Amino acid sequence: MRSRLFYTLYQWQRHRVLGWTLTRWLFLILLLLAFLTATGVLPGRRIGALLWVSLALVGWGLLTWAHKRAFITFSEEKGSTPPVAQGKGFPVGRQHPVRVTGRVEVGEQTQMVVDVSGYVERFANGEWVVAAVIPPSRYAIVGALPWRFEGMWYRFLHPRGIIERRVGWLQVRGGREMALEIRYRTPKGRAESLYLSGDAVLLDSLFRSLHGEDEETGTSF
Repeated sequence: MRSRLFYTLYQWQRHRVLGWTLTRWLFLILLLLAFLTATGVLPGRRIGALLWVSLALVGWGLLTWAHKRAFITFSEEKGSTPPVAQGKGFPVGRQHPVRVTGRVEVGEQTQMVVDVSGYVERFANGEWVVAAVIPPSRYAIVGALPWRFEGMWYRFLHPRGIIERRVGWLQVRGGREMALEIRYRTPKGRAESLYLSGDAVLLDSLFRSLHGEDEETGTSF
């Protein structure tokens, strides 16, 4: 229930009409209804106006809560690694498909993405890149994703910037799947999280490689 609500709020915040997000239009409509009710154009007067304002405040609170949770629910499975007993080290120079949730960037622009297609790749110098592929999108018939948010978006990770990684369950769109949370520090010193879900063997290799347990290359971070 909560994961569906979060994902709906994410879509409403992401898609726009005439430059405004759908959530902004919704709050504007609720406040307009409150004004029309308070002035007698619509029935209800003060009680009705308070009702519309209350709905707007509740919606704003839910949106703020969902945004702070990255529009997803993640629960750590403590003392656990991905369910693979023995996997190979994470190979260098190959793009491996994953589902990406977190903040990605192009140049100075950033955006939050939730459960989008992408890939993860490891470079020979030990650095990582997580890419998210953002296709054109529409929502609720009238809402459209601005073109500047489309295309390939990235998050580059340096081993020294990775704070921790955790295995757990990612709940999004009403579903539940195993995922890897990578907690990292941005160049500006801010701690953020990136969530990758996909093949269990891949997650196992990624988990151990980030921890310095790479059997294939012998690299230790």
